[in-house]
Amino acid sequence: MHRFTHPRHIYRALTIALLGAVALVPGVSAQDQPSEMSPEDVVEQVGPAVVTVINEQTMQDSIGTSQTIQTGAGTGFIIDPDGYIVTNWHVVTGGTSYSVILADGTEIEAELIGEDP
Repeated sequence: MHRFTHPRHIYRALTIALLGAVALVPGVSAQDQPSEMSPEDVVEQVGPAVVTVINEQTMQDSIGTSQTIQTGAGTGFIIDPDGYIVTNWHVVTGGTSYSVILADGTEIEAELIGEDP
C-alpha cells in the first residue's frame, strides 16, 4: 500500500481517481469531455453517480421478535443507465435488505445481484 505524505500527492491521487471515474458516468463519452478538466469540473460531472449503500439485517431478540436494523453503510457508484451500482464487499456482506441514497437525497430499495469477496 502506498502512503501519500505530501498534500500535493494526496491531491494528485484524488484527481487521478476522479478522472478515472469520469469514464464510468452513464451517457458521457470521451468525445463529450473537454481535453482538460479541473478537479471541480470532474466532481460536478461524476458526483451524481455517487451513492450511499445501506446494509440492513433482520435480527431476532431474545423473545423472538424480528426487526430490521441498519448494520452497515458505504459509498458506491452507478455504472450504467440500468442503475447497476458497484460498492465494496464489506458494505453488503451479511445483509438481508438494502437501500440506496442517491445524490439528490432520494432513497430507494436495492437488490444484491452478486458479490465477490
